[in-house]
Amino acid sequence: MLNQNAVNNNKNTMNIKDRIERAKVNLVANHPFFGALLCRMPLIEDPTVPTMCTDGISLWYNPEFAAGLKGGKRGEPDELTGVLVHEVMHPACGHPWRCQGRDMDLANQAADYVINHEIREYIQHNPGCFALPPDHLWDAQYGGKSMEMVYAELANKNQPPQPPPQPPKPPGDKPGDKPGDKPGDKPGDGDKPGDGDKPGDGDKPGDGDKPGKGKGKGGSKSANSSTGEFVAAPKPDPTNPNDEARTKEAEWAQALHEAAMTAKAMGKGGPLTDRIVNAATKSELPWEDMLRSFMADFCNPDYNWMKPDRRFLDAGIYLPDLGDESVGELVFAVDTSGSVNTELLTRFVSEAQSAMETVRPKKMHLIYFDHEVNLHEEYEPGDSIVPKPVGGGGTDFAPIFRHIERNDITPLCVVVLTDLMGSFPSEHPTYPVVWCAYGGFDTKAPFGDTIKVLL
Repeated sequence: MLNQNAVNNNKNTMNIKDRIERAKVNLVANHPFFGALLCRMPLIEDPTVPTMCTDGISLWYNPEFAAGLKGGKRGEPDELTGVLVHEVMHPACGHPWRCQGRDMDLANQAADYVINHEIREYIQHNPGCFALPPDHLWDAQYGGKSMEMVYAELANKNQPPQPPPQPPKPPGDKPGDKPGDKPGDKPGDGDKPGDGDKPGDGDKPGDGDKPGKGKGKGGSKSANSSTGEFVAAPKPDPTNPNDEARTKEAEWAQALHEAAMTAKAMGKGGPLTDRIVNAATKSELPWEDMLRSFMADFCNPDYNWMKPDRRFLDAGIYLPDLGDESVGELVFAVDTSGSVNTELLTRFVSEAQSAMETVRPKKMHLIYFDHEVNLHEEYEPGDSIVPKPVGGGGTDFAPIFRHIERNDITPLCVVVLTDLMGSFPSEHPTYPVVWCAYGGFDTKAPFGDTIKVLL
């Protein structure tokens, strides 16, 4: 005889799958903008996910969470449909790719504020279409802002308070001794930091306050996850040209515009879907700030706590040592095909100067190119960079990367100032590339990270 609980669980699973299929059919027929986007991802049942979660390739859902969402009956707005819409808007807005290097808890909160504002606007103009769970994140002050802007505001609010001044150490204590340690004890003996509150053993979602362990889906400590969450997109395998992670971000950007056109063709688009598309691609942080954020992620030096910085030991301060104050080589490349103006070039060179002073690379390479490399200058920390634009022909990006390889440059990061109107290499480099794109074209480079430069 079958276990009755197993029979009930199987029946509930089938009911949830039926509800999800009905929600998809409803979206495709009546709200094609969201329906077209949702059909791009497989929906996978996974009880280890706390609620719902996506990485831009798949969408996982917990069947118990889905079963607890209200709606599904005739005339009752369906929360399950609302959460599915919320989840699919994460990759449509590029969040799994725009969160790189950020705190995932804050990134999820910021993205939820942005997405939920637009969904609420849609529901207001389409009463009864679907619903969001009542405890979803929303605040009017974040309406119309980008995820990056909201993230910055949340990060500022969540700055930890400064620690109180430490009492003077008893005579004879060595740097690094804790109050109460005997003179000569090894630094840090006593209560070791982190005891009793160790990080999780991996990435399993939902392990209390520990970072998840296992598959790495979900497990965010966000103040609210009733609408699901997202995780960072898988990093592409540079050795596999068929790795779908290489092209997913560009595919979603294209899908967003195609979904808007599909909705308009069915008479169900218009200003509201246009507004959602604009909100999805908005980035209000100044491009210089975004570039500095990328540089901080890519060029993070290797601090060593096991080897204290001797310059501060006499003052009783125990700080990590930066084993080698030079952290590698940076490449800044300028497209001089004709569209860059003097003001923008000056700003870009200023950012290169700033990066050289803050990151302190062994070398800074400044390359001017159009369809070929026209000038290559090398600088070291302490040098002043003077703009010397040379060129004026058509644009081809491949010579930059061939030049880097031929000159045995191993860059921590390559930053390119361009309007993106040119030919890209068929083989993508393995090192990070940041494209600072100007000219008002709503496009992204086929690889690397693209920052829109507002002139």
